[in-house]
Amino acid sequence: MHRCSPSRARRWATRTRTCSLPRRGRRPAGRAGALLAARVTSQRAVEEAEGELAVAEAEVEAARARVRAYGIDPATPVEAGRVVLASPIRGSVVTRSAHIGQWIEPGDAVLEVVDLDELWLLGAIFERDLRHARAGQRAEIEVRALPGERFSGEVAHVGQTLAHGDRTAALRVVLANPGHRLRPGMFATARLEAPAAGPQVLAVPAAAVQELDERHFVFVPAGEGVFDVRSVRLGTREADWVEVIEGLAAGEQVVASGGLLLRGQLLRSTLGEEEGEE
Repeated sequence: MHRCSPSRARRWATRTRTCSLPRRGRRPAGRAGALLAARVTSQRAVEEAEGELAVAEAEVEAARARVRAYGIDPATPVEAGRVVLASPIRGSVVTRSAHIGQWIEPGDAVLEVVDLDELWLLGAIFERDLRHARAGQRAEIEVRALPGERFSGEVAHVGQTLAHGDRTAALRVVLANPGHRLRPGMFATARLEAPAAGPQVLAVPAAAVQELDERHFVFVPAGEGVFDVRSVRLGTREADWVEVIEGLAAGEQVVASGGLLLRGQLLRSTLGEEEGEE
């Protein structure tokens, strides 16, 4: 890319001017050395010429440093203040906002270069799933534009704060992009690899748990059309399942469908008993 600006042109002019100083300084120093050898000049004159040469070389190095600060290689051939700028990364140009002859100002974005060999998937994870997400975890990616295909990635970052609206945390997954089939802006879904299995727990469908007067209970079949009401103490919830810490034994059956109907019958019978006591 070619770019020309007043500030760069001034820096380039300084570089061009100072690069000629050592050449001019070497000639007097060389002549002084020859004259000293022929006993025509003094040692002091030779030292002064060598000192001027050293100053000129220092000015050249300073000019090169100023040019490098602009991202320009000092070895670039001079072409009327025009220089070639190389991208600091290898990749593909995905956006060009300038054209030949257009005037640009410092800070203007001229080109956007993206390394498509490796992409980031930026997503969100719900609060209830945060305990299962961690950096370094494997992820399986599905892209809407490529149905039926799956890509492998790795979780690079899990956000430390939650969005106030949907209660989600930011998630970043890094994935390789061989053949550049994936493109920035595509919609995708990530499925995280399940962590190592922990100790087994007793769990029931969340639909089986009823609540009354801030107490949780389930209905346990006790015969044909007969159900026991069992109070339970709950633990963590995972998707559509909830852990039962106390109140049930492994292998016992619970009513998962129709629990609301049984709850209504329980309320009516409870109210009837209270009215009978009165």
